Amino acid sequence: MVENFNDPFDIFPNYQIDNEQVGYIEELAGVNPTGLSSSDIKQLAFLHDRKHGNSYGITCFSKTPKDILMWAHYGDKHKGISLEFKVRQPLEKFFFGIYPNIKQPYQSKLIEIKYEEDRPVFRFSKEPIVARKQIEDILKTKSKVWENEDEVRIMVRPGGENIEKDTFPRNIFYRTRVLTKIFLGAKMSFESYTDFFSFYKHQGLKCHIEIMQLAENLYILNSKAINKKCANILYKNIIYARDNIPKQNVIRAAYYIYGEKSDKNKLDITKFKYYWRSIINKITMHEMEYFPFFLSGEFTELIYNVPNSNKNTVEISCFLDYMLQAIEVEKNKDREFLSD
Repeated sequence: MVENFNDPFDIFPNYQIDNEQVGYIEELAGVNPTGLSSSDIKQLAFLHDRKHGNSYGITCFSKTPKDILMWAHYGDKHKGISLEFKVRQPLEKFFFGIYPNIKQPYQSKLIEIKYEEDRPVFRFSKEPIVARKQIEDILKTKSKVWENEDEVRIMVRPGGENIEKDTFPRNIFYRTRVLTKIFLGAKMSFESYTDFFSFYKHQGLKCHIEIMQLAENLYILNSKAINKKCANILYKNIIYARDNIPKQNVIRAAYYIYGEKSDKNKLDITKFKYYWRSIINKITMHEMEYFPFFLSGEFTELIYNVPNSNKNTVEISCFLDYMLQAIEVEKNKDREFLSD
């Protein structure tokens, strides 16, 4: 159904009514409009004509995957995902389906949004075809303030011409074979990534994966493609670093960073493990550029490799230093909370 739009002006045009249409309002609503104000008549007509919208279903898409505001509004504040589809015609055969199958015929249309200063005009009509055309014009018109979205919509409606009785077919699904790419938000956490990639593997998806990244000098988003092998390596490395390092190498890690004279009796191992897991889960995808070894190859003995001479030694040392400093910050926060 055409509802739940975030724009209050969506499907809310400038309603116009003239003397010829007053009789139609009386017939439609069963109320004599004599004595009613123009505003009252419009409201009455709106309430009864609104049901025409129940015969439409709308899915909204965008032509751009890298708009900062779009990610903020619709992508869980850059922590979510964006799906890229390849549109194929006819839409109902290649692009989407309806579950369960229905006998009622339906039609679909791909429409590009036009952005205007003035709201579209809707004139009430007895003719279903005229009303339907006006509704479809309204559905493809938005305010210029939304131009950054570069929006396209798929509109689905029953194939019959009885606009009064036809209802929108529910349970529309989009076919995975036309899913070409998944963009991961720049602020997606490692924890969310492991959930995402677990689902990705379980569903047997074949589409490409790209990670949104912050441009170095400008307020723009870029994206970096990672192949399935690297995506799987990242998945395994996050889980290992999260679950195994604090279990096997807590004291060793602390000694390596703070020196052999660290007092292990002052380390609360249980809290250390909790802090470690919490912090590593919060690392975001765009921050991963500071820890490139997560994509450089599988590691199963991360800490044990640190003293050895290899290309990742400095990077891993910096990572451990970062983690232990972050843990110290978390411990201080806890102390402040308890003291309050």
